[in-house]
Amino acid sequence: MPAIGISMPKTTSIKSKTICWFPTAPFRKPPLNRPICSAGPGYASLNFAQKEVLMPLPVLSVIISTSAGRQDHLDHCLQALARQTLQNFEVLVMDDGSEGMATRLKAFEGLWPRLEYHRRAVDYNLSRSRNRGAALAQADTLVFVNGDVLLNPHALENYALTLERLPEALCWGYVGCRKSVSAASLWFEGVEVNWLDFRFFPLSESELYLNPGLKYAPHTLASGHHFALRRSSWQTLGPLDESFQFWGEEDVEYALRGLLAQRPMVFLGDAWAEHQVHAYGEVFHVQAPQALEQKINKIIAMENRLNQAQKSMNDLIYIIFEREQAGFYKSLQSHYLWQNPDAIIREMGKMP
Repeated sequence: MPAIGISMPKTTSIKSKTICWFPTAPFRKPPLNRPICSAGPGYASLNFAQKEVLMPLPVLSVIISTSAGRQDHLDHCLQALARQTLQNFEVLVMDDGSEGMATRLKAFEGLWPRLEYHRRAVDYNLSRSRNRGAALAQADTLVFVNGDVLLNPHALENYALTLERLPEALCWGYVGCRKSVSAASLWFEGVEVNWLDFRFFPLSESELYLNPGLKYAPHTLASGHHFALRRSSWQTLGPLDESFQFWGEEDVEYALRGLLAQRPMVFLGDAWAEHQVHAYGEVFHVQAPQALEQKINKIIAMENRLNQAQKSMNDLIYIIFEREQAGFYKSLQSHYLWQNPDAIIREMGKMP
């Protein structure tokens, strides 16, 4: 049985290596490329990769949200994308009001079938960045990545594989979201990162520890650092709520929408990522409390609807950490825990 009793259909034990219960299958051959989208109103845009020849339609659209002061973070985020094993994807950088970001992207010109940069005046609205990126995206699978996230080299491949097999799912990737635990990046010298995800993490090459909230309130553990879904799901559920300004809760609200629509909610360890350490004194974070009441009121109303529906969530919650678990656990032992030797023990001590 899973450590916290979540029903996990078509799998055996959480202690077995069969946590992802789908066989490997090749990607479907993509059709020819559609015309490159033009920028919408209100954008300052640059297209770094227009090509006169027809290219295969990207398997994925990677939509990166960035903002003022995050130039170095974006550099490393894009370098991590350049190392992905899946290479047929487009990159759309959505900038919430920074200066000088476009010059950083020139170093990445030609790496992907399509690289575009879109800037708007600052409005501290992460939902708007994602929505505008989704509107411009060409692929049938959308991957949203914050510009301070460093994806492991197989992350995009594993997002694509998971959504091939669970096409209606919303997939939320493992990310270093415990701010108090940091270490040097596994990939980038001189970059400090958070690496421990308090929602779920490996205890061995085949065993996971799961936060009890995954059973009782999984939507509260949705993290927008990076997540993915099919375009068809995006169209059905609608765009993120742009009334959710400043930091927080837009991901929780979107996860609730998915559960209300009876769509699978996947916590995907195979897309694990580091989170670059940064200060939290920005307006985006400092002003967040003033917007919290409105957000919480909407979330409570949605939770009430979910409770009234009286539908079990057990069969909707998937914890998939199979292809990458053994390798990530080795990195924990050989790299991250050398710098934070008691991090796992302390994290487990916080849980009931």
